[in-house]
Amino acid sequence: MKLRLRALEPTDLEMMYDIENDKSLWVYSNTSSPFSKHTLKKFIENSHLDILDYKQVRLVIYDDSDSYGFIDLFDYDHISIDNIHTNLYDSCSDENIKSSISKSFHYIFFC
Repeated sequence: MKLRLRALEPTDLEMMYDIENDKSLWVYSNTSSPFSKHTLKKFIENSHLDILDYKQVRLVIYDDSDSYGFIDLFDYDHISIDNIHTNLYDSCSDENIKSSISKSFHYIFFC
């Protein structure tokens, strides 16, 4: 399995709606109430905005057959991007996933 990261697409709305409104996952975010599809659609529409201006980006984790979820980078500071990369990389124990995330991350932010 070769995992990759990509930008949000309109077709991600249903998956995003399901994940964002899964109360068991709210412990990992500051979420305290459900999101409407309208709100999430607007989020996707604005996801092309510059990370330097908005300090956040959400990417889809996928392979050739399916999308698996999202990775969010927030409170982005281009000066300390190496710290984000290191923390993301070290927090994963699966070597194949670590390699895929590392390569994708490097490509998106350093190429």
